[in-house]
Amino acid sequence: MEIKLPVSELKFALPVLSKVVPRNSSLHACRMLRVTRYETVSIQLQATDIDTFASLALEGQPGEPVDLLLAFDALARTAKGYSPTDHLTLIQSDAGVSLLHQIAGCPVERVVDTLDIEEWPPVPDIVTGRFKRDHSGSKWSLFKIPRPSHGGSGR
Repeated sequence: MEIKLPVSELKFALPVLSKVVPRNSSLHACRMLRVTRYETVSIQLQATDIDTFASLALEGQPGEPVDLLLAFDALARTAKGYSPTDHLTLIQSDAGVSLLHQIAGCPVERVVDTLDIEEWPPVPDIVTGRFKRDHSGSKWSLFKIPRPSHGGSGR
C-alpha cells in the first residue's frame, strides 16, 4: 500500500499540526501523526497532545483505506528540504512503514517509527457549546476540549 503526499500541501499542513505536537511527551502517541486515507480519495492528517486535536485534509489518490501512525518529526524533517512540486510516498508493508523520497535524483526508502493505531487516543465528539475555537488569524483553527467537571469541586 502506498500513499503519495504532495509536499506543497505538507509545507502548509505540518507547521499547523506542529502547534499541537508536544516537543517532549512520555506518551509516544503524542509525537505521532495519524495518516488516514478514505475511500473518498481524501487524506486526513491528525495530531494531538491529548487535550487538543488538530486535523487537516489533503487531496489524495485512489486506493484502499489506510489508517496508520508515524513519527511526526521524520515526515516534517524530510518534507522541509523538498520543493513544493515534489511528492513523498508512504509505503506500508509487513515490515512497517517506509518513507520514499529522492536524494540527488536517487530514490531512498527509509523506515520510520510507527505505533499501532490502537495507541491513538479517542477523538472526543465535538458538540456545539462544549468547545472553544482558537482563532489565530490563520486559515486553520484548533479545538480545545474542556475537561468535564467531576462533582461539585469546581475544578
